Amino acid sequence: MEFARSKGLYEHQVFANHIMRNLMMGYLINLKQIVWITLSSLLFLERVMNIFGVSVFIFEYNSPVVLFITFMLLYIPIALLFGMTQYVVNHITGRRMV
Repeated sequence: MEFARSKGLYEHQVFANHIMRNLMMGYLINLKQIVWITLSSLLFLERVMNIFGVSVFIFEYNSPVVLFITFMLLYIPIALLFGMTQYVVNHITGRRMV
């Protein structure tokens, strides 16, 4: 950071080009673990906090159609997010995400 500042770069340029790029790659590579840990704690947190969320909706209206639609509404955005992050990481680093 000091070297970039001594070369005449502004602080926001150094932050955007060097620091954020490294932070975002680490975040994007670990995104699958972050999402699955968040989703796995969803049921517990909704029960403890008494929140009417996805898990309460599934248990209250337990029919196959509601279950299918709920899982599709969860799966499609997550699958798109994983696909986009895999493309970005592959494009920037040249490595494939596992």
